[in-house]
Amino acid sequence: GGGVMIAADAILVAGACVVDESMLTGETMPMQKFPVEPDARPRHPDSSDGKKVFLFSGTHLLHATGAPTHMMPDDVEEGVVAVVTHVGARSTRGALFRTLLFGSPLEFQMASEAAVVLGLLAGIALFDFLCVSISYGFNMSSILSATFMIISMVSPLLSVAVFLGQLASAKRLSKQPKRPPPGHAPPRPSRSATEM
Repeated sequence: GGGVMIAADAILVAGACVVDESMLTGETMPMQKFPVEPDARPRHPDSSDGKKVFLFSGTHLLHATGAPTHMMPDDVEEGVVAVVTHVGARSTRGALFRTLLFGSPLEFQMASEAAVVLGLLAGIALFDFLCVSISYGFNMSSILSATFMIISMVSPLLSVAVFLGQLASAKRLSKQPKRPPPGHAPPRPSRSATEM
């Protein structure tokens, strides 16, 4: 795109401008940006309200006008005034490059569910421990028997079962046929000599 490349994320304070954001969003139409309202409400670049007032790193400034002359440098006749919010790796462009280079973090559903299951088991174990200890009095014998009851609740084969489940899932995923990405047509079959 033409125009001046914006080097950092910034929030527009005065003036209005037209920006080509196709490098970040793929949107072919230029976007118009407006100055932020002078209130104390926080703005976030990802919100629909924030996208109207934020200039993003890596986009091209096509036209800028409307800032008061007393806010502009002496050698600039017209333009906009913006306050830089993020630079480098913390900018929108930096976050995009970081995702392309290192990928997005993976979160397994089983890991988040394991915390719930372990919390439930811990609650049952604590309840069992207190019931046994209270009914037999708090002496060493009751504490040891409650502890052994808690240990016997968790099967020693639990870790083996989880590992085998992950192994089976990985094997199933590796056997799936390779499919073209969404939006791509599959390759056409070649015409045989009998069809010609």
